[in-house]
Amino acid sequence: MPPSPGGSGEPARSEILLVTSRTSRHWLLPKGWLVRGKSAMESAEIEAFEEAGVQGKIRNQPIGTFCL
Repeated sequence: MPPSPGGSGEPARSEILLVTSRTSRHWLLPKGWLVRGKSAMESAEIEAFEEAGVQGKIRNQPIGTFCL
């Protein structure tokens, strides 16, 4: 998603989408498989729309990593 303008002179910030699973009700990032013929970024954008009904702008650089 694009940076949101900060209020009262605050710098712009990014937003990260979390959704809840239908079964466990745990918070998670929209995820899925790569779509044939689409880049990883394009696939993520498609999954966010399919799973959560949202549209935004995907950054071309990761903001971080996570692993268990």
